[in-house]
Amino acid sequence: MSIFGGILEVPQTVRVGVVIYQFDKFELDYTKFELNHAGQQIHVEPQTLTLLHFLIQNRDQLISRADMIETIWSGRAVSDWAVSAAIKAARIALGDVDTPRRYIRTIHGKGVRFVAHVNEVASGAAPPKTKLVSDNGLHLIILPLADFSERKQNQYLADGITEDLINDLGTAKNLRVAPRSASFRLQNEETAPGFLRDSMGISHILEGSIRRSDSRVRINLQLLETETETQVWSDRYDGTMGDIFDFQDTICAKIARNLKVQFSALSGRSGTRNKDAYEHCLKGRAEYYQYKPASLAKALTHFEAATAADRSYAEAFAYQAYCRTSNYVFTWPGADDDLSGAEELARKAIELDESSAIAFARLGWTLGFLADRDRTIEAFEKALDLDPSNAEVWHSYGETLNRLALPVDALRRLETAFAIDSYAPPSWEFARGHSRILLQDYDQALEYLLPVLDRVPGFIPARVQLTRLYAETDRLGEAADMVASIRKLAPRYRMENALRMFPYPDAAHSKRFKEALEIANFPEV
Repeated sequence: MSIFGGILEVPQTVRVGVVIYQFDKFELDYTKFELNHAGQQIHVEPQTLTLLHFLIQNRDQLISRADMIETIWSGRAVSDWAVSAAIKAARIALGDVDTPRRYIRTIHGKGVRFVAHVNEVASGAAPPKTKLVSDNGLHLIILPLADFSERKQNQYLADGITEDLINDLGTAKNLRVAPRSASFRLQNEETAPGFLRDSMGISHILEGSIRRSDSRVRINLQLLETETETQVWSDRYDGTMGDIFDFQDTICAKIARNLKVQFSALSGRSGTRNKDAYEHCLKGRAEYYQYKPASLAKALTHFEAATAADRSYAEAFAYQAYCRTSNYVFTWPGADDDLSGAEELARKAIELDESSAIAFARLGWTLGFLADRDRTIEAFEKALDLDPSNAEVWHSYGETLNRLALPVDALRRLETAFAIDSYAPPSWEFARGHSRILLQDYDQALEYLLPVLDRVPGFIPARVQLTRLYAETDRLGEAADMVASIRKLAPRYRMENALRMFPYPDAAHSKRFKEALEIANFPEV
């Protein structure tokens, strides 16, 4: 996959002589390419700062999506999701997450506008040259490896190696690594280094391919610098699947050496040195990321095969816990009668690897469906102690707190998740909508939930909560339509499933939820 192409320049929209903007306790200094709050610098991506500056500078008018695309992306074809993500990232940077919005307000179907009062501070400084990265300037994105195998049947292996490299290099000191969601969103796209540099603050790109023939594997990689669009390092690795772990350790060490950052080899970080177990786990992960019932069933089969091949494989046990919990909650074919098996699997993963944040998070996820507040919170807090920068853990924690009827605490965790990973899957927005319904902030809830269904039409949890929202706001026709859509998508889904999915331990919340579904004539049997 080639990523070379034309360079996209960050627009120079600053007017010389007026480059510092002050509002509330914020100060945007474009000469330094900085956003500060009460004298403390806030880390924001270059694209976010550029968008924020553009909105502030043009605060006397409504800015359409077309205006933003023309200015921020130089007219490049970008999706509505990308524009929404950029606006969301700017709001997160300002803490503008409650309604009514204090800074960036959306007029549905029209555009956005910066609405706070702004003081302009004159400066004789010239507009800055584009500053492309922040911190120490090292921000790496690892693009999904391409599968060049003859039969094109090894993308799961390419994706798995990519994900492991992201996780491993994410532990290097003084190096920021783009999250998995950002990398895989670019899969199969032609992306210019200049665009990644300007839109995401990327300083270096790792790209490459795998080629597999029977037991033989070849990995080709190159490390690129976005500022000069030159190759910093390249290498090729030839061997068998049994060599794959050593290859990954060597690759990480060489990249760290070229970027001059500290990295400690994490041999066996995946939890196994058994190639068969590892390959089953990669196949399971590939199915898991499809987020579909049939795929999750296939994923569980692979994770079970992984632990059969290696009984000490903590990660595979943790993934099994998640799959079995989902099977139970959705009552899919073959589901357990209760969550004891899922809980046992999560605890097995912890027993095997007490340093696994994902294992503790999977335990917390399962306990949340048992409405066990204290043990749920304890498990998630342990997960965050082990990996405080893991956006998936923060998000899982937030949505679990919703199910425990603690929406204010949930929102705090969710905003942290989105601050860490602004490229999160669209379905993640559901959790914020769920919080807002619990708080009876229905307009804000709709703002989060409706776009989820636009992007993931089959996402049943969002449809269930929208049914409840419409019933609670006396929009019974829309509630009935939502119930009909659920019946079409999941004919066996009943009240029992909804109560199992949202087992609020608080009696008032539980009663309110059930009564809303009853008003909407949610199927009982």
